[in-house]
Amino acid sequence: MGKYEPLKRYLESRSDDSWSAHLSDIEHVLGFALPASAYKYYAWWANETSGTHSHAKSWQEAGWNTRDVNLDNNFVRFERVGHPACAEAPAAPAHREPDLALGDLGQLVDLAGRILRITDHREIMRIALESLIRDAVNQELIGIGGSMPDLQLPERERPAAW
Repeated sequence: MGKYEPLKRYLESRSDDSWSAHLSDIEHVLGFALPASAYKYYAWWANETSGTHSHAKSWQEAGWNTRDVNLDNNFVRFERVGHPACAEAPAAPAHREPDLALGDLGQLVDLAGRILRITDHREIMRIALESLIRDAVNQELIGIGGSMPDLQLPERERPAAW
């Protein structure tokens, strides 16, 4: 059994066709920490059809490819590409933000929770709404001229008694 066999078995056991995972989720499945290169290099997540990278072979032999690798947020999406050990699967794009449709609110909340390291969905929603409102108010303030960093105000006139 290879080092990345637990990841292969986990992907084979999934009934869906896509798995959005934080790198810590993958480490949990494996039972050990991913190497530093997995956190630094998009090439580590490439869907190689030849070569000696046992980590890439593990997900490809299970019939999956990596998609939407985002190392800024330690995120990768796996997508089923066919039957296990399928030949010639398309390569993953080098870097893209996760594709999440508007209807995938649960996935968005889960992704935000992993990024923020918060498990309480109510807290995630509170933070998201506060951020949305703050951005909208700032845009409105800018629109009415409320953000004028170069504005020079004249000195106030002071009463002669001072």
